[in-house]
Amino acid sequence: MRNLFIGAIALLTMTLQAVPLHADTSVLYSTSGGDASLQASALFSFDGASTLKVTLTNTSTVATANNVHVLSAVFFSTTQTLTPVSAALGAGSTFYWGTTTPTTTNLGGNYQYVGGSSDLVSAVGFNSGISAVGFSIAPGVFSQGNFGTPPENVDGAAYGLVSASTTSASYDPNSNLLPDIKNSVVFTLTTPDGFSLSELGSSVRFQWGTTLDDNHVVTPVPSSLVMLGTLVGPALGLLWYRRRNAVA
Repeated sequence: MRNLFIGAIALLTMTLQAVPLHADTSVLYSTSGGDASLQASALFSFDGASTLKVTLTNTSTVATANNVHVLSAVFFSTTQTLTPVSAALGAGSTFYWGTTTPTTTNLGGNYQYVGGSSDLVSAVGFNSGISAVGFSIAPGVFSQGNFGTPPENVDGAAYGLVSASTTSASYDPNSNLLPDIKNSVVFTLTTPDGFSLSELGSSVRFQWGTTLDDNHVVTPVPSSLVMLGTLVGPALGLLWYRRRNAVA
């Protein structure tokens, strides 16, 4: 029993050190299973003061073949008013021109943040989102990029995220609305006083393609919290059992 108790303490300690808490500095939402072409992650990182960074990544290991496999948006909910600041290529990411000559390299101007929208709630079940696509949800909901200037119209699959293994040979030129981005984009937003990652809730919606009827996945509880509950729950149970027997 003593060894079991020590093991439970060690497991609890390692878990709390290794897994970020939802209300702490970061929380990761990610897909799992399902279609190998539809894999994504969204890492929300908060500095505890006024800066929120959202790293949106196409995590598929399959070469992107057409627009319905281009990751174009992430939807989430927050009661706070966030202000878009910038959008930049993620680590190891590149612009992917494929067979099309880009008309602009203004990444920030091609993504738009929308927050607190009742039209979004009606359309996707979340009130906020970051998108490179208009989706025709309602007039003005997604129309022009606001992470940089000059703003560009958000439309089509341009500047969406393709998998890191995508090549011109794999991407069908007939459905290709390039330029796109290989891998990930990091979005920076400012937050008001009182913002907390805990209000983001238990899920986000990843959207591929150019319409809301295209591929989309609503994630379950953040993977960090699932791991925390899976590992900490048994450890706490062992601690309770040990304490109960000691008192008896």
